[in-house]
Amino acid sequence: MIDKTKIYDATHGGLDVFGYLWPDCRHIISSGNLTKPFKIRQDERTGSAHLKNKGDHWVATDFGDDGVARNCFDWVIKEHHLSGFKEAVAWIVTNLNLSIDEIQPERNKPLRIEKEQTTAPEGSVQFEVRDGHQFTKRELEVFGDLVTQQVMDDLHWLPVTWVGTVKNGTITKIYSSDDYPIYARECIVTDAKLNIKDKFYKIYKPLEFKKQYRFMVSGQRPRNYINGLYELRKAYAKYRTEQEKEFDNDPANEGKTLEYKKLKGAVMASGERDSAAVRALGGHPIWLNSETDELEPYEESIIKQCAEVIYNIPDKDETGIRRGQYHALRHLDIRTIWLPDWFQKYRDARHHFRKDFKDFTEVCENEQMTFNKLMDQALPATFWQKTAQKNGKEKYEINSVSLLYFMKLEGFHKIRDKESGEVTFVRIQGNVVERVSTADMAEFLIRWSKGKESIPGYADKMSEVQPHAIQNLIIDSPKCSPSALEKVETIELDFNSCTPHSQYFFFKNGTVKVTADNIEFIRSKDTDAVKFYVWADHIIPHNYSPLPQMFETRKQRNDVTNQDEWVISIPDVKSHVMGYLINSCRLFWQKEMEQPFAGKPDAAELRRAYRREHLFQITSPMLNEDENQKQMQALVNKLFTIGYYGWAFKTPSRTYAAYSMDWKIDEMGECNGGTGKSFLFEQALAALIPTVKLNGRDRRLNDNPHKFDQVNRYTRMVLVDDLLRDFPFRDYYSPITGALTVNPKNLKSYTIPFEQSPKFAFTTNYVPREFDASSERRLLYNVSSDYYHTKDTEGSEYNETRTIRDDFDKDLFGATYTEEEWNADYNLMLQCVQFYMKVAATGDKIQPPMENILLRSKRQIMADKFFEWASDYFAPNSRRLDCLIKKDTALADFRTNYNMKDITSNAFFRKMRAFCEYCSYTEEFNPDEYCAPSKPGHIIRREKLPDGGTSAPVEWMYVRSNREVLKEILKGDEETADKLDVIPTEGTLPLDDQPF
Repeated sequence: MIDKTKIYDATHGGLDVFGYLWPDCRHIISSGNLTKPFKIRQDERTGSAHLKNKGDHWVATDFGDDGVARNCFDWVIKEHHLSGFKEAVAWIVTNLNLSIDEIQPERNKPLRIEKEQTTAPEGSVQFEVRDGHQFTKRELEVFGDLVTQQVMDDLHWLPVTWVGTVKNGTITKIYSSDDYPIYARECIVTDAKLNIKDKFYKIYKPLEFKKQYRFMVSGQRPRNYINGLYELRKAYAKYRTEQEKEFDNDPANEGKTLEYKKLKGAVMASGERDSAAVRALGGHPIWLNSETDELEPYEESIIKQCAEVIYNIPDKDETGIRRGQYHALRHLDIRTIWLPDWFQKYRDARHHFRKDFKDFTEVCENEQMTFNKLMDQALPATFWQKTAQKNGKEKYEINSVSLLYFMKLEGFHKIRDKESGEVTFVRIQGNVVERVSTADMAEFLIRWSKGKESIPGYADKMSEVQPHAIQNLIIDSPKCSPSALEKVETIELDFNSCTPHSQYFFFKNGTVKVTADNIEFIRSKDTDAVKFYVWADHIIPHNYSPLPQMFETRKQRNDVTNQDEWVISIPDVKSHVMGYLINSCRLFWQKEMEQPFAGKPDAAELRRAYRREHLFQITSPMLNEDENQKQMQALVNKLFTIGYYGWAFKTPSRTYAAYSMDWKIDEMGECNGGTGKSFLFEQALAALIPTVKLNGRDRRLNDNPHKFDQVNRYTRMVLVDDLLRDFPFRDYYSPITGALTVNPKNLKSYTIPFEQSPKFAFTTNYVPREFDASSERRLLYNVSSDYYHTKDTEGSEYNETRTIRDDFDKDLFGATYTEEEWNADYNLMLQCVQFYMKVAATGDKIQPPMENILLRSKRQIMADKFFEWASDYFAPNSRRLDCLIKKDTALADFRTNYNMKDITSNAFFRKMRAFCEYCSYTEEFNPDEYCAPSKPGHIIRREKLPDGGTSAPVEWMYVRSNREVLKEILKGDEETADKLDVIPTEGTLPLDDQPF
């Protein structure tokens, strides 16, 4: 135990503890004015507590309460309602992060090391025991708070002066000290009658810094030696002798036969010091050489000859719990003492979290009473009991408490969703959770009784076949029915596979942890390091093997546009998904792959040959620098998008929804689809994360109150696929950036908190209806080229139909997909997650090239009729460019000629602005120099009347042209082109004075 003095020394007499408990006290301590009163309760107007120096420690008195002066231990007990001093010490060590008696190589080292010649056998371990076999106080403290000389004698422990190993005729002697004590246990080997056949010694150095050197063996240790078994048998032999003596001394027993009683119990502990703590509390400890050793059936029978009950106290870490469950299910009569959870929140003197029985006794008050209570509460996994009937026959009955305990050991529980209240029955094996029904549980019991179920975590260890009487009992008893099994224990599980800095992915052969700096593969046998759970159907059904980095990216500044842009290098396209992504981002594929061969007799073969040679290349010498850059930007954007969805962590400042659309726009402003954009979300990402798909073409989708009924807190992405042009995207703003309300059919609606709600993604053939700030903040755009396309008519611009399958001669993720191909694709996607994590830390949001998207947006705003009208009304030779035009005149013309009587003035104005931004030969709509200061963007003029007066204010429009583009357009029309340089004057211009 850590004594008061060490805590006082480490906390300035307890002042650090007071400062931790009360912020106001921390302020006066830092100021140095320790006589100043401070507030313990924050709602106090003035402080009523005072500090006082008691020499080696300080006390605090709260005169606003009971006025009792308390040291730091008593205040911790009072403020946090702890059980006593020992728990208060643990609380202080843990919360103040104290490292008292921490094992350190510079301190915990032998008193001295000596070498000398010896004739002892080569490789043997030699040691010397201290005369008198008496342990020092320090040596007993190291072994445990409760340990005494008698405990060490009972377990045949001896204090060691030195120990050494013989090598090449030389022994290196290591001498013990208070900071490096050495112990030896005399391990006695006997026959069935307790006759001593042999002995060996187990050397223990508990404060050795390197754990692998803490144990040594002197002599020959039998393969399955059980520590403490000799002592148990000796204790039982002694107990038998005592019973015989008592029996023989009682005259009433004359002519009777003595029925021997057994010891109350033997206690399996997990190590040397745990066993000493058990012995200190009156128990008879036994322990295996390691946590993974087996207790064989014949060994169990030997122990049962001595003790009524075998108890097991497993450690509270993952390995200890797993082995505790194993022993309980392998040896059904063993009663397991499960240590309570609360003590694990405390750290020991070495600042390690507590996990074993010795640790528990160090923070537990009334150790003996608590130990006795734990033994009384321990249950066996045997869930039936045999009772004698009046007719002398025996009857088996189900013990309900033990049955539910057995089901718990086998991993059966129920989960109650906090939001929906829905109950799900599950089976947990390791950290894998599988949904089951109560009928499945009843069927499991029957299969288990027939020896057809394995022990959880040990596929090669099958259950034992039970007698027919037990099998019949399980089949016939109502207590084993599905309705009765609904009473299995409710449990809360953490399925959160992400942190602010990491994301875990679960594969058949292990778990992958992705961070910005590393991708770490954790094998299945090492998944104790994974502290949360995963649904069985969310485990990726493939094996993972790490591959080299598949791409490198770099951000650079474009000196011309003054914008950041991304470049990428791809050493080798091993992943088919990467190949698909590259080709879907070849925005200028026709210029690269078709135009150079146009008009040549063998153009078709040249195109095919070029495509085979450059199948997956994101840049090309056929393209200019700007075009190559746009393609790389589009690809990096998609890799960024994969990473965004792969990382489940959500933060309000970086919550987006992918909006995936086509890059190309045809002459009518439509996109025909078929570019493979949905594959990224519907298949690639859906193979990585749990996804729910909604039909974006369903016009009644948003009117359906149950549209999210398939979504739960474990859904990672909601894909709304193939949106219609007029899809009400704004209806999704709230679920994108906030909590998500789910309204299942015939069930009560509930809300998934933002942090656990899924991310949204949208695919469409149309650009967003609006590019406002609210949409920009939420949307992460994707663009796909028409590299994948369909040749649908004879007049089609395409030479052939090309699908994703054509590039790989197979369907990606299809039945013929190999494990190597799956592994390469998963490596790519996990590397994308790592890439996103790195970029997210910088605050960047990588968007694709937006030129075509913005043009398509303008085209969509105009719609076909207005675009046709404006293209004619403001044609290059229309005489309506670079001059003032009455807005009402133009509006009336559009209304009349296109039967658009319902169009409003504001809508017409928006369409005019969109036309000027879209049209190649128009440069600006309503230049600032013509606009009214009181109404920016609008031109207001009074018109001169014939009588010399002026009219009421009239709104005008002005479409400024791009003269250089017009010159190119008007080549060959010299009469019109000559008038391009005429500068119009403000106001209404007579027709002859117009620039054309």
